[in-house]
Amino acid sequence: MYSESNDSEQKHVTIANLNKTLKEKELASISNSSLQRVLPTIGFKYKKDGNRRFLVEQSSIALLRTKFLRSYNDYEDREKIRTFGYPCDLCNRVICEKCNSLQAQEIRVIPSSNRTLVYTCPECKPLFKESLQAFKQIQSLQQEISLHKKEISNLKARVKNTENELQLKANKADMDKDRAAPIICFSRC
Repeated sequence: MYSESNDSEQKHVTIANLNKTLKEKELASISNSSLQRVLPTIGFKYKKDGNRRFLVEQSSIALLRTKFLRSYNDYEDREKIRTFGYPCDLCNRVICEKCNSLQAQEIRVIPSSNRTLVYTCPECKPLFKESLQAFKQIQSLQQEISLHKKEISNLKARVKNTENELQLKANKADMDKDRAAPIICFSRC
């Protein structure tokens, strides 16, 4: 941005050139008047040199200036998110204030409040409804499966009981067969 010849030497730059350089390096995109208000807080001083007014910057201030402008951009982005929308709970995209039915005051309150409702963007809302329906279907299927398992266990118990009864009857028949002795009848003539 500047030509460096000596560390102790001061550099001179105009606000317009500084703003142009900041935009080229994608550090900040603010107006000249906003930049003029911010410059004294980050280490610039005004100096009159002839008929023109210059900004004086020392080389040690360059890192501080860059850090400040980056944090300024981050702060601006954070403010935009907070005032113009809120994040979807499913996809975490910021929902625009114009795309939903909430008022701006409600939107500003949402990030700071403890809430139990789920906020979804228009793209996620049908998916969320479908997932709720699928969840209900899964629950009903699980109930049907548990009923079928009970019926199967009842049938198993009945089959086992009939097996035991048949086994008992077969054993009894065998015992009766062994007990039965041939009977001989004699008749007197």
